[in-house]
Amino acid sequence: MCTLQKLMTHKGPQMTQRYAFLRDETLRKGSDLAGSIVGQAMKGTNGDTGKVINFENARD
Repeated sequence: MCTLQKLMTHKGPQMTQRYAFLRDETLRKGSDLAGSIVGQAMKGTNGDTGKVINFENARD
C-alpha cells in the first residue's frame, strides 16, 4: 500500500485507501469481460467458428 501511495503521490494512506476499491472493481469488471469473451468463443456465439489458432504460426 505504501508503494501505491507513493506512486499516486498521495500524502497519506487514508487517501490511497479511499480509492483502493476502484482498483478492485476494475479488476472484477475486466475479469468478467474476459470470462464472457472466452465463454462466447467456446460456444461459438460470437460468429466465430471456434477454431483454435496456434499463435506461433499465426505470425507467418
